[in-house]
Amino acid sequence: MNPGSVNMLRTILELGTIAIVCGVLINIVWHSVRSGMTPTPSSSKAVRAVEKLLMAHHKSGGVIDPGSGWGTLLFALAKAHPDISFTGYEISLFPFLWSRLRCRWLGLANCRIIRQDVFTVPFKREDTLVCYLSPELMAKLRDKLMKEDCDGLLVITNTFGIRRQTPIAEIRLKDAFNTRVYAYRFDPNPAIFQSNRRRHNQ
Repeated sequence: MNPGSVNMLRTILELGTIAIVCGVLINIVWHSVRSGMTPTPSSSKAVRAVEKLLMAHHKSGGVIDPGSGWGTLLFALAKAHPDISFTGYEISLFPFLWSRLRCRWLGLANCRIIRQDVFTVPFKREDTLVCYLSPELMAKLRDKLMKEDCDGLLVITNTFGIRRQTPIAEIRLKDAFNTRVYAYRFDPNPAIFQSNRRRHNQ
């Protein structure tokens, strides 16, 4: 192959790589705008805090990550607890594909990744949710739990809490952002929250 052909092939490969990378980024941005949050990995400290709260308060049933992203949190939990069933929902195409491949590569028989809008999925009271969602999506999740009357459902959330709900436990991380990880037993009765808050302020 002459030098001119080699240079042309190299140029084609470079342009193809750039096009693929741009396509991935555009897809992620589009889904981020659509869903309201970019796929953001949980820190190792946050993962350990979520696991600690999960082991302290999880009783039975499966664990759901309603926005599993690249699978950082979900895979860490599934790997540490093979006796529990884990399900991740991710709407963004490339994080979903990466997660599916990584899940198979890790051999996690107790974990599955589903490409579906989690807000179309009905929850059960025995489920446990582990979340790292934006405040807007947390508000949407709260409304969903209210409509489905998920009384007592365990929700563990990284950074952003659930408005008008009182956490049963809280871990403050020693990081630059003073991050908090919360555990809730969801209560669809706002009056109880108001009563708890008044007692707390007395």
